[in-house]
Amino acid sequence: MTVEVGAWFQIGRRSQTAAGGGLVVGAEPAGGAALFPLVRFLKGSLFPEFSEKMRAMPQTGKSIHVTFGAASSSVETKPSRITLHLAMPWLAGPKEECILSLSDGDIRESESFSLLENSEYVAGVAILDSTRSLQEESQAIYRSLLKCCEGFHLYRCWNYVPTINVVEDHLERYRQFNAGRWLAFNEAFGQQMSTRLCAASAVGCCGDRVVVAFLAGKHTVQHLENPHQTPAHRYPLQYGPKAPAFARASLLNNPESRTAWLSGTASIRGSDSLGTGNLKEQLAVTWENIRTMQEVITQTWRVADAKPRTFKVYLRHPENYIPTRDFLQNQGVDLNSAIFLHSDICRSELDVEIEGVFEQQNQLLIPMSQ
Repeated sequence: MTVEVGAWFQIGRRSQTAAGGGLVVGAEPAGGAALFPLVRFLKGSLFPEFSEKMRAMPQTGKSIHVTFGAASSSVETKPSRITLHLAMPWLAGPKEECILSLSDGDIRESESFSLLENSEYVAGVAILDSTRSLQEESQAIYRSLLKCCEGFHLYRCWNYVPTINVVEDHLERYRQFNAGRWLAFNEAFGQQMSTRLCAASAVGCCGDRVVVAFLAGKHTVQHLENPHQTPAHRYPLQYGPKAPAFARASLLNNPESRTAWLSGTASIRGSDSLGTGNLKEQLAVTWENIRTMQEVITQTWRVADAKPRTFKVYLRHPENYIPTRDFLQNQGVDLNSAIFLHSDICRSELDVEIEGVFEQQNQLLIPMSQ
C-alpha cells in the first residue's frame, strides 16, 4: 500500500467511502493529519502514504518495496512482497517506498529480475553480481529488463551504481554503465531507440553491487525533453563513448490517472554543468529546470497546472541537507513528501540531483478525513 514518495505506484485498491467504489488515491504525511485529498479513478491510482498508522493497516495483494540505509544491497522475496534493501544512506523523509502494489498480481523470478506483474503493469528489481565489466553487466541487465517489458511501455527506471564517479580502465564507471545501457536499447530498437527512452535516474550507492529497478505498463506513455537542455541521448562525446539513454520526463497517457515522472534533474544547461562548487547556484539552476519541465508537462496535458506530488533529493555531501531543505521549503515544496538521501551524483562536478512526480489536479473529488 505504501507508494514511493515521488515516483511509485499502487494499482487496484477499491474505496470503501467513495461513491461507486472507484479506485482511490490519497496521501498522509508522516505522523500528521491527513492533508492530501482522495482521488477516484476507474482503473489506476497513485497512492503515496507515509504515516506509521497507514503502514500498520492490513494490506492485501502483492507489492514491491524499497527501504533505504541497508549495510549492503539485497532483495528479499516473500509470497506477497518483494523488498529491495538499498545501500544508500537516508537523511530525512520516508524511509520506505513502494514501486508497485497490485490487488491482483503474480510475483516471479526472471533470469535477472524479481518481478511483480499482472495484465496491465509490471515492475522489477535486480542486483548485479559483477563478474564482468560494468559495461557488459549493464548491457546484459538492460537486455533482460527490456525482455521483461515486451508488450508493455517502459515508464521509469532507477539505477544505483557504486563508486559511480571512479575511473576504471581509463573510463568513469558512470560512462561504462551508460555504454552498456545504450547498447541494449540500440540492439532492441535500432533507429527508433530515441522514442523508447523513458524517465530515469542514475546515482551512486554504497557497497559493490549495481541495482536496477523499473516500472512499465500497458497504457501508452509520452517521453518529453527540456527545451533548455540537450537531450541526454544526444550529448557530445566529451560525456562518454555512448550517451546516457533516458528522457527528461515520461507522461502516463491514461486520462483517469495522469502521472508524469521527472528524471533525475541537476544543474545543467545545454549539456554543460553550471555552478561547480556553488550549492546555491546549483539549486537555483536545478529548480529552474524542474519548473521548465512542469510547464512542458502542463502544456502537454493541456490543463491549468501540473502539480508536483513528491520529490526525491540526492545529496553528495550530507552537510548540504539543511540548506537544500530550506531552499526547497522556500519554493513551496511540502517536506513531508520529500525524501533526502546521501548519494554521489552522476557528474562528479555536481552536488545535488532531484527527481519527482507530477499529477493532474482537476480530478480531485472528496477530501480525506481522519
